[in-house]
Amino acid sequence: MRFHKQLILFLFSLIIKLSLHAAEQNYPAFNFSDWPQDVITPLIKKYPELQQKSFTSEELDILLKKVNSELPFDELKIVSTTNSLYLVGHIKPKIDLITFKGLDDLDSDEALEIMNISLADAENEKALNPALSRLQSYFKNSGYRNIQITTQINQQATMSKELIININAGEKTTITNVTVNGLKPEESKQVIYFLNWNGLGRVLTDTQLKAINSSIRATLNTQGYYLVQVPNPQIIFSADEKKARLVYNLAVAQKYQVKISGQKSFGKSYLENEVLKLKEFYSVESNFSSELVEKITAFYKSNSYAYVEITLYEKKTEDIIEIHLDINEGPYVKIHQLSISGLISRPEKYYKDLFYRLASTRVQDKQFIKEDIELASKNLITQLKNEGFVNAKLTRLQVGSITGQSQKGLVVLQIEEGLQTQINQINVQGHLFIGTDKVLELLDLKIGQKLNLYDLEKSINNLRVFTLKMVLLSRK
Repeated sequence: MRFHKQLILFLFSLIIKLSLHAAEQNYPAFNFSDWPQDVITPLIKKYPELQQKSFTSEELDILLKKVNSELPFDELKIVSTTNSLYLVGHIKPKIDLITFKGLDDLDSDEALEIMNISLADAENEKALNPALSRLQSYFKNSGYRNIQITTQINQQATMSKELIININAGEKTTITNVTVNGLKPEESKQVIYFLNWNGLGRVLTDTQLKAINSSIRATLNTQGYYLVQVPNPQIIFSADEKKARLVYNLAVAQKYQVKISGQKSFGKSYLENEVLKLKEFYSVESNFSSELVEKITAFYKSNSYAYVEITLYEKKTEDIIEIHLDINEGPYVKIHQLSISGLISRPEKYYKDLFYRLASTRVQDKQFIKEDIELASKNLITQLKNEGFVNAKLTRLQVGSITGQSQKGLVVLQIEEGLQTQINQINVQGHLFIGTDKVLELLDLKIGQKLNLYDLEKSINNLRVFTLKMVLLSRK
C-alpha cells in the first residue's frame, strides 16, 4: 500500500512538470520595420539576439533591460501580436552639439567658456537661461548694448539634437562726450584734453571705463587733488544706445604738491611713479604725508639702505599745501660678518650655510635687510626643530653694523639647540588590515633612530598612499 502511494505521488509530480513545460510560451520574432535605421542598425549590431526567430519570457525580460539601458526611452515595453513582437516606447533625443550663429568677436570655445555650460545643462532651461545671460553680459560689457540672443533646436537625427544660439550683436556703443563737474574750468579742460587720447570716440566697455577713470585719477593728481575721489560716472545713452555721454561729478578738496629732495641712488621720477605711485594715489585722510614717508622708508630699507632717514615738513602757499620729503639715504649696507654661536652640536659653518640657504635671495646676496634677516633666523630654528632638535630656540639676535663702519652689516645669532630627540618606542594602533610588520616596514623607523620630522612626514605619506591603494583594490 505504501509503495502504491509513493508511485502515485511520483506520477503526479511528473505530470505537473510536464504540464508546466508544455505551457511555457515561445514568442515570435521582432518586427522593426517602423524603426528609424539610424537607431535600429547600431542596436542590432550591439545586440544581435534581437534578430532571433523566437524568444522565451526570460529572454525577453533580459533583452528589454539591455535595450532600455542603451537608449533614452520613456516606458519601453514589448507588445506581442499573433505573428510579431514590437518594441514600443517614446525616445527623447538629447542635445549633443551647441553651435553659434553671428559670433564674430569670439570663437565657439570662448563663448562656451563664458557661458560655463555643458551639453547636459543645455537640456535644462533653468541652467540654460543664466548661461545665456552671462554671454549677453559679456557682449554688453564689450560695447554691444543692443545685443539680442535667441535659441532654436535642430533635430539632427532620431537620437540627437543641435542647440543653435543666434547672436545679433548690433553696433557698438561709442563714447561721444565726457563732462567733468566740480573743477575750475581750466582744470576740467586739462582732464578732457587727456581723455581725447584715452576715451572719446572709443567703445563703451568696462575696460574702457576703467581706463577713463585711471586717466582722470592721474590728471587730478597732477593738479594736486589726491583727496578727490573719482566716482562711477553717470552714463546717458542716445535713444538707439549707439552713443553715450559720461558725466563725472567731483567733490573738490584741498590741493597738495609732493616735493622730493635729497635722493641720490634713485631718480625722483622713479620714486614718484614707482614707489609712491603718485599718478594713482588716493587717500581719504588729509594727513597722508606720513603714509608717503613710510613707503619711501620701506623701499630704501628693502634695498639695503638700513639707515635711511626722511625729513617731512609741510608748507602752505596760496591754495596748495606743499609736502616736502627730504631724503638722507645713508650708506648702502651689506652683510660683512655673520656670527652664529651658542649651545650647538655642529661646526658654525653648518649653521651659516643653512642660514643663507633658508634666507631670501637678497640676503643671499649679502644685502642688509633687517626683516629678511629676522625671517631667515626664524627659518633656521624651524629647520632645527624639524631635524629633531624640538627644543631649539634663538636666545639672541643682533642686527647692526660694525662700530664706526655703518656700511658693514653685522648679524649675530645665539642658538640653544638642545638635545636631538630619539625614537624609543613605536606604537601602531587602530584597525589594521595590512599588518603591523608591514606598517613598520613602510614607516622605516627604528628604535634609537634620531627623529627627523621631514623623514617622519615622508614615511607617514608612504603609509597613507599604500593604505589608499589597498582600500581601492579591495573595492574592485
